[in-house]
Amino acid sequence: MSVPMTGNKKRFIFVSCLLAIGLCGYAYFSVFGPDEFVWRDRIREGEELATRVETFRQEHHRLPESLEETGLRNPDSLRLYYSKCNDSQYFIWFGTSLGESMTYNSVTRKWEPYNHPCPK
Repeated sequence: MSVPMTGNKKRFIFVSCLLAIGLCGYAYFSVFGPDEFVWRDRIREGEELATRVETFRQEHHRLPESLEETGLRNPDSLRLYYSKCNDSQYFIWFGTSLGESMTYNSVTRKWEPYNHPCPK
């Protein structure tokens, strides 16, 4: 003979199931979701770096040759990379997987999920 479930026990099981489904959905979305979601922390760091570069451009009327010119003391620790293409365009990027990257284009001011070479 089984004991009937009380209202509190049913509520606990329901909330536990919802929580488990929510956590699984978040984990799935974190791995297979849009690049802007998966890489949001690195993109935020890249946005801060782009702001530093743009501030340097406004103050000195040119793009920096390297990130050290923007005042960063150890840019290699960022895992973000900067490349000046010409006097008006630059890229900031970081690796996402072997041979793949997210790239910030200073002309469009958008992040793009592919390697983007400087125009010739």
